[in-house]
Amino acid sequence: MQAPSLAPLPAPTMPRLLAGTLGVSVTAAPRALHEVLGQWVDWTRAVSLSRVLDAPAKVEAGIPAWRKDELREVCARARQQLYVMALDEPTWQALVDAWAIQVDTEAAVAPLLQHWQAVQRKLLATTGQLRGQLRDLLAQGDAYSVRLAEMDAVMEAVLSPRELSFFSNVPELLRKRFAVLHAEAAGAAVHWLGLQSELRSLVQAELDARFLPIDGLLAALQSR
Repeated sequence: MQAPSLAPLPAPTMPRLLAGTLGVSVTAAPRALHEVLGQWVDWTRAVSLSRVLDAPAKVEAGIPAWRKDELREVCARARQQLYVMALDEPTWQALVDAWAIQVDTEAAVAPLLQHWQAVQRKLLATTGQLRGQLRDLLAQGDAYSVRLAEMDAVMEAVLSPRELSFFSNVPELLRKRFAVLHAEAAGAAVHWLGLQSELRSLVQAELDARFLPIDGLLAALQSR
């Protein structure tokens, strides 16, 4: 029998936007989830995950409804605060000034990269804390909630190094891209307008990507 052909899967938002910014093409061949995880999960982490799946879950009393609502509001507020921080108008104006005034390309691009890295550090700290709080709350629920909390803890340990590696490369990719544009534009502020639109989209995409595990845990909490 011939295996059915699968249409190419669309690239995730963050890689797709980066590809557009850098002027490269992205193609995502269909791959089974187990094939991808097989490359990411070594045998020691596979054993850890297996133990979580096989161990009997300890069931607590239950999740208070008010705690669900409280954490949902905390997560929504944190997400909005991070977005505002990333696109803070005085900061962006300073970036525009540096872009337009600085003759040296590296000096013009440096404030942008410093701001992006500061946003990434805040994102990492905030989402890590929220994820831990959500797991703690899930661990107070039924057997399915407890098992999900345990699995998420293991998967965070497994996937966080790859996630960190991916996001830490973004500022360097942007530095190369914007250095070329700054040199070509000779600092013309008009070119910043197009870059600002690209950056806003990338900020939103990174924020959404970082919050994916949190959104999943919140959805699980609301269903219990």
